[in-house]
Amino acid sequence: MKRTFAVIVAILGLTFLASAQPKAVGVRIGNGIDLSYEQCLGGLNFLEFEGGLDGYNGNNIHLDGVYNFMIATPDWTSAGSWGFYGGPGAGLAIVNVPDSEGASVFAGVVGNLG
Repeated sequence: MKRTFAVIVAILGLTFLASAQPKAVGVRIGNGIDLSYEQCLGGLNFLEFEGGLDGYNGNNIHLDGVYNFMIATPDWTSAGSWGFYGGPGAGLAIVNVPDSEGASVFAGVVGNLG
């Protein structure tokens, strides 16, 4: 019983601590796996960095960095706040083509809407 209570208190404490921090970490799993990190810049703007393995074989790697700013924050409901954000950034990808020798490196401009 003491252990269960301690686990519940720890989870609640970490939840409150995480919600007070101006940063976030995330994982996305789909056709590959991505790890992301967001850092608040004060106000509503934030930086987002993402890196991951693309494809089921994990041969392709990408790194992205995006500067996001709030486009609109409509007041649709009193239950919480909503925001639409977007921004420009840069990306780098290393792609291994199965029938070729070596890897190809691509750099480009990326964008984000959310």
